[in-house]
Amino acid sequence: MWPDEWRIFVACILLNCATRRTAERVIPRLFDAYPTPAAMANANPSELSDIIASLGFKNRRTKTLIDMSREYCRDVWRHPEELPGIGKYAADAWEIFIRGVLPEHVPNDGALKNYYMWRKRHGL
Repeated sequence: MWPDEWRIFVACILLNCATRRTAERVIPRLFDAYPTPAAMANANPSELSDIIASLGFKNRRTKTLIDMSREYCRDVWRHPEELPGIGKYAADAWEIFIRGVLPEHVPNDGALKNYYMWRKRHGL
């Protein structure tokens, strides 16, 4: 997803309460259908929910993806947690992969934690 911060946010929303393998099966089709924030902001909810149904919570996740994309396009947010559906995990991913900054705290997510610790060990 790097260096596209919006795609990182979308992936984080998809990974919430889903396995990485399940999300990875959905991501290519999702980004083929909605390659930009504007495209997803204007998505037909039933078509979007059909694509992500296998992840569970399809109605809630569809609303979150559309709302987050709309707010992302408005470009008035200063920190990711101001966007709908973006919590600590996605904010940590944004800090690490977009801003290139390690947060002061060790992330809770296993993959982010491993990457965080690797960077710390190597002084990066």
